[in-house]
Amino acid sequence: MNGQGIFFYGNGNRFEGGFSDDRIHGYGTYFFNNGDRYVGPWVRGERDGPSMYYNAAGASLEMQYSGGRRQ
Repeated sequence: MNGQGIFFYGNGNRFEGGFSDDRIHGYGTYFFNNGDRYVGPWVRGERDGPSMYYNAAGASLEMQYSGGRRQ
């Protein structure tokens, strides 16, 4: 898959955003089945860059990732 789209996971999570070579790539939102969500950039399937995490109750947290690892 390449371009923009939505991917549904078997556990109820989903991702809406960019894809390249069948991996999450670019900017997008990952929705967790518990109501939380992560919004930010991805590079070749890994979180990478400044992002925001929102929990189901509405609280938010700024995060920074590099190569899939939280900084």
